[in-house]
Amino acid sequence: MVVPRAAQVEFKSIMAATDGSKYSTAAASEAIGIVKRNNAKLNVTRNSTC
Repeated sequence: MVVPRAAQVEFKSIMAATDGSKYSTAAASEAIGIVKRNNAKLNVTRNSTC
């Protein structure tokens, strides 16, 4: 996401999808940080391939 430096960004809800990979784990960790900083709600879904 590209946001101007002076802009204020607020999130009320974040959705994170995970498949157990190291990349989705890193993304989920970032989502948790955003949720904590914004006092937002976190929705997580687990996706898997068969």
